[in-house]
Amino acid sequence: MSAIISICFICDENYVMPTVVAITSVIANKNYTERYDIYVVANGLSDESIAVLRELETEHDRIFIIQTTNSEKYNRFVMKQFPVTTTDLFKFELPDLLPADLEKVLYLDRDIIVQKDLAPIFNENIENVYAGVVKDYYAVFDPDSFQKRLNVKHKDYFNAGVLLLNLKKMREDHVPALLLQYRKSHNDKFMDQDTFNAVLKENVKYLSFFYNFMYHCWIYDTKDLADYYGIQMGKSRYAWIRDALIIHFTWRKPWQYFDFFAADLWLHYYLLSPFKNRLLVRESLNEDPDAEKIIAALRRDIKKQREALLLKREN
Repeated sequence: MSAIISICFICDENYVMPTVVAITSVIANKNYTERYDIYVVANGLSDESIAVLRELETEHDRIFIIQTTNSEKYNRFVMKQFPVTTTDLFKFELPDLLPADLEKVLYLDRDIIVQKDLAPIFNENIENVYAGVVKDYYAVFDPDSFQKRLNVKHKDYFNAGVLLLNLKKMREDHVPALLLQYRKSHNDKFMDQDTFNAVLKENVKYLSFFYNFMYHCWIYDTKDLADYYGIQMGKSRYAWIRDALIIHFTWRKPWQYFDFFAADLWLHYYLLSPFKNRLLVRESLNEDPDAEKIIAALRRDIKKQREALLLKREN
């Protein structure tokens, strides 16, 4: 049997179901020769929810529940316009919350599904950096925006929903304290993500786009995406979905809406999970009064940003 692959989620009572679905997808697609240790940092989970998580254990896949409390200490950091809860901010403390002898872990947000064995990403060499990360597309047309916002000079900005963490190095360099210290003194737009970018800076290794295929990329131009991530153009972007190890629902959530990109793939794992016999009520995205306005506004911004970028290149 290969070395243990260590995975981590963070969960509270409000997000047990999507966390269980995400873990279901992890186990469903793993190589049967691999052994997975899945850690769930739990903020006040009920006995019933813990029992559901325990149902996911197999002969070779173990679930470890790490109960934590006192999420109220993060209340003052929450921003209403950004969907991050106080529970999510325990991400800062993972090197201290996880077992002291665990040197490396793949952290995953709950709004993901995994489509393939995770050994390729877990086995990436991050010995000399704090984390393996994937660039976020938010910064593509205006690369100065996050630099000005965070007062940093490095050119790339990463998404914090999939993080291959070098726990050993983070402990040695007291990174958890640095993350919390930064958050206490800054009120940045993207909560934990801005904090990780500001603190880790260039001490990261950029990994494949297919390790964190982000939903919000779906509305952007395919050629721009290919250029930005250095990937080959396919016949359609749906080919990229098939290649993705992890699909990350960074905007609309598939447990809320049924008619958008890859929502049917998420439903597949819901129906494999312990929740399969519970009624799932979802709405149509087309009936969301804000959806059309938001997408139209984003596309207008994209067009303006692309035109400005082309003009800048010409000059």
